[in-house]
Amino acid sequence: MLAVFFASVWPEPVSSAAGVRTRELIDILLAADWKVAAVSPATNHAFRAALEKIGVQTVSADPNDTIATNSALAALGEARLVVYD
Repeated sequence: MLAVFFASVWPEPVSSAAGVRTRELIDILLAADWKVAAVSPATNHAFRAALEKIGVQTVSADPNDTIATNSALAALGEARLVVYD
């Protein structure tokens, strides 16, 4: 099963409570054998690389842009869970 997280920035577990919680959710889903993807318009940086290192597929797209969102979802496949952060 696939879970997709849309956010304005890549989850930052060291800088905010929201980042901690999002990363916890991702870790729980990965432990339950879900595929996880993250979609953000943010530039590349260490937090994106950290997600990729644990097996999260990352996609650069603006979650507030309908065309970009539809394109990202189509490329990822059928999502069973979508989270907008």
